[in-house]
Amino acid sequence: RREEPPGQRLPIIALTANALRGEDARCRSAGMDDYLSKPVLIDVLRQTLQRWLPSANAVAPAAQTGKTEPSALPQTALPTLDVSVLARLIGDERALIAEFLHDFAVAAGAAASEVRSAQASASWKQVGAIAHQLKSSSRSVGALALGEICAALEQAGKSDRGDLIVAQLPAFDQALSAVLDAIERHIKQGH
Repeated sequence: RREEPPGQRLPIIALTANALRGEDARCRSAGMDDYLSKPVLIDVLRQTLQRWLPSANAVAPAAQTGKTEPSALPQTALPTLDVSVLARLIGDERALIAEFLHDFAVAAGAAASEVRSAQASASWKQVGAIAHQLKSSSRSVGALALGEICAALEQAGKSDRGDLIVAQLPAFDQALSAVLDAIERHIKQGH
């Protein structure tokens, strides 16, 4: 901000994985104009860019007071696979969605193997790190139930709690299997 010429202000939008309360205020106090947390829904990103990018007839608005938030997902009975979550992130192109889902299925299978290897060597923090990555990608593609189980595994790994990890692994295996089946059905159906 100190290097900007007088009278000019380049819009800066924070993009962070930190969705903690007060993060938006910290970003603004650091000189940013707006704040988005990951995963960013394509519609929210579009609205934010439209708000801040100059157009032919408008100038960028003054700094906003509120954080731009995607609509909250219900916390009860999370779905195995809600493809609309992915569609909101990348658009509603069927072939692209199928490609993302296929890539997720391959990566999730590999992550599950890594979890099993880490479990076998009692590397609980490693299980947590793998679960962290899988949590984010699961939530991004709409595998919300799996994402929640991964969040629990991540926390157990951070706490080095092998007992909690071992207790969660059957639910993890079941959720992953259900997601992989749902992806296969989705791709075969072509929508």
